[in-house]
Parts: sequence; C-alpha cells; structure tokens
Amino acid sequence: MFEHVIEAMADAVLVVDVEGCITMTNAAAARLTGYSVKELRGLPIARLMADENSGLRTVVRRRIEDGSVLRREESWIMPKVGTAIPVSVTGSPLMSDGRLQGIVLVARDTRDMRELLKAKEIEIAGRRKAEEALRAAKASIEEQLDETRKSLLLAER
Repeated sequence: MFEHVIEAMADAVLVVDVEGCITMTNAAAARLTGYSVKELRGLPIARLMADENSGLRTVVRRRIEDGSVLRREESWIMPKVGTAIPVSVTGSPLMSDGRLQGIVLVARDTRDMRELLKAKEIEIAGRRKAEEALRAAKASIEEQLDETRKSLLLAER
C-alpha cells in the first residue's frame, strides 16, 4: 500500500535508512534525477542531494531524529547527467519503538517557480524604470510650464 501511495505522487519521494542510503523511491524521483528506480536504491543520499548551506544535512538529521518534520528547506538534486536542480525538500522521520529507522524525503522541483519569479522581477524592474521615466517627464513638463508662466507674467507687465 505504502509503495502505491508514493508512486502516485508527482514529487520525488526518497526513503533513506539510518546509514543515509536510499531504500525506496518513486518514478518521479527517477524522472527528476535521471537515475532508474533500481539505480537509486542503495545510493547514498549525500551523493544525490547537495548541501549548499554548510551543515544543513546535520541540522536536518538532528531535527528529524528529534521527531520534527522538516518543511520546505532549499536544497539541490545532483542528477545523473547535467547541472544541479533546485528543490524544496520536506522530510519526516520513520520511527519504530521510539527509534529512528529512516527518513522520508519529498523533493519538489522548483525550476519553474524560479523562472516565474525571475520573469516577475524583470517585469517589476521594467515597471520601475517606466515609472522613473514618467516622473522625469512630468518634472520636465512642470519645469517648462513654470518657465512659460514666468514668461507670460513678464509679457503682461
């Protein structure tokens, strides 16, 4: 039953034992990483997930060992071929008799979100530039209007 649930998920699911080796995964993880499900089994998680933040894995491990659920930590998946893939990771402990037996990690590919954010930042920068240009044009028009008023006042005298 558990295998059917993780297989149905769109996000990559990786079950890691206490030694840090992947024991179970789903097709989404295989698609994301470029490894087959069979190749992923037994692979050390440290080889698959990069630790951009120094000590992140240690902090994650301690929090999970304490029974905490890890939510949305930024990390990177190192695919079989190609460049690192940014992911958002959620982790939960697998406990039995009060002892940690492993960790379930769910990794969501954030490339599309990052591209969307980058496009929005470019759009915002463009709008700011247009607003600055409008302000400058308004200031110039107001300055010309003031000069015209002064000229009219002089002409009236």
